[in-house]
Amino acid sequence: MHILFLDESGTPPPRDKRRDRYFVIGGLAIPDGVWHKVRDLVHRMKVRRKLIGELKWRYFAQSNTDELSPMRDMSQQERNEIRTELYEIICGIRFLTAFAQWVALDRYRA
Repeated sequence: MHILFLDESGTPPPRDKRRDRYFVIGGLAIPDGVWHKVRDLVHRMKVRRKLIGELKWRYFAQSNTDELSPMRDMSQQERNEIRTELYEIICGIRFLTAFAQWVALDRYRA
């Protein structure tokens, strides 16, 4: 069995209110036998770096000062280090499957 985490880049807005060019959905499939290892590694990283709450991908952008972001007062270098550490966790464990799919909103018919 696998545990599946999915996240999207937001709800595509109506055509007349679009700012973004793409809609993206990404995910990570984790075999249940290694789930605890992934959880523990991410938790230790968050404790060590004093990160509280959810790590949304948009928080890594230099211009993001979202009130809810645990990284809002960090430099871009610190944000990049966290991103790299997350990549190393994901790539360092066998059998994890990462995936993403994007849709060009100018071709989206909703």
